[in-house]
Amino acid sequence: MTRYHFVWSAFILLCLEMEDELDVSNSTIRRAIRKLIKLEMIRRVAFIEPQTLGPGANIYVILPVGGRTDAVAD
Repeated sequence: MTRYHFVWSAFILLCLEMEDELDVSNSTIRRAIRKLIKLEMIRRVAFIEPQTLGPGANIYVILPVGGRTDAVAD
């Protein structure tokens, strides 16, 4: 974890950092994220950058075990 946001209890982890730490390719990281989404273990939330109103980084929500969450709807 290089950068951590205490207010939201989230951290920023770039694909490049995951590649280096796990010693795998970018494609492998992206495939793993797609699979976790398909298995409903994580959920992708699109983020719009407030200052520029342009696309920001995706936010991945780790879902609780054995269920759906209604906290944030897509």
